[in-house]
Amino acid sequence: MWRALAAHGNGTPRELATPDELHAALAAEKTQVWIDFFAATPDEVELLAETFALDPLTVEDCVQDLHHPKIDDFESYLYLVVHGVKAGSRRGEMKTVELDVVLTKNALVTFRHEDMRSVTEAWQKAVSRAGFLGHGHGPVHTLQAILAAQADHYVDEVESLQQEIQRLEEEVFAERRPEGFERRVFTLKRDIAHLRQILGSQRELVHRIGRGDFREVPARMCVFFRDVYDHLYRATELLDTLRDLSMALLETHLALVANRTNRVMRVLTTVATFILPMSLVTSWFGMNFPALAGLGVERPDLFVLGIFGAVALLMVLFLKRRGWL
Repeated sequence: MWRALAAHGNGTPRELATPDELHAALAAEKTQVWIDFFAATPDEVELLAETFALDPLTVEDCVQDLHHPKIDDFESYLYLVVHGVKAGSRRGEMKTVELDVVLTKNALVTFRHEDMRSVTEAWQKAVSRAGFLGHGHGPVHTLQAILAAQADHYVDEVESLQQEIQRLEEEVFAERRPEGFERRVFTLKRDIAHLRQILGSQRELVHRIGRGDFREVPARMCVFFRDVYDHLYRATELLDTLRDLSMALLETHLALVANRTNRVMRVLTTVATFILPMSLVTSWFGMNFPALAGLGVERPDLFVLGIFGAVALLMVLFLKRRGWL
């Protein structure tokens, strides 16, 4: 399906329902058009290609899913692939949704296969705010609004990851950590790696636009794209920090587990050390009370207990002297 808005000057946008209305709006002067394709059919893809005279490579990229943001400058239009964070993604299953964008002098085309918060938010603004679509900067202003919304969503998601890291840092020093601690850390690392891969490319894409590398973007709009770049740069830097913290968190967890294991082994070894000489005494004399083999003592039980006490005392003094206890 597809939907379209057209605004003349700074007027209120009107919806376009047919291809003929779309072509008429594109041909009109001082008219800005935004056409949004969602899960397009082959006929709608053909409409897109014919209406904007798209290169076959652009059409192919729109139909297929790309795994990284990119930007291509064709003679008559600018083609972008950007990604937005999918709302409600479970931890460890972070997903991003691809958005293909075609930018011309008086039109903006968005092509997607799934719902996107950034497109929905920008569409609501375009419908409700007079002059939003026909802003003095043309369709570039709408593109900037979409990218800004995506950047805000990335920042929110990264801050959510930061809060999760802080909770794990508190749990790692608890005496009894919840089960699945290692799994939570690894799922967190997976989300951080996925977001970092997308954000790195998207940040550079926006940086090129804000730097004024493309003639389709007026110079006066570059400052707005640089603001989007600042948000993406902040999110990327924070992701790098979180990646280091997650690695340190896992290393700390493994070190604490090894330390606790060593303490347990130390206690068990101490107990075994005390029991060993006592086992030697019992095996030497035997426990055939009231008489001990080879000794004519009146109270053999007290005699053996006295030997046990003396051995235990000597063991304590020896371990203390060596610093092992």
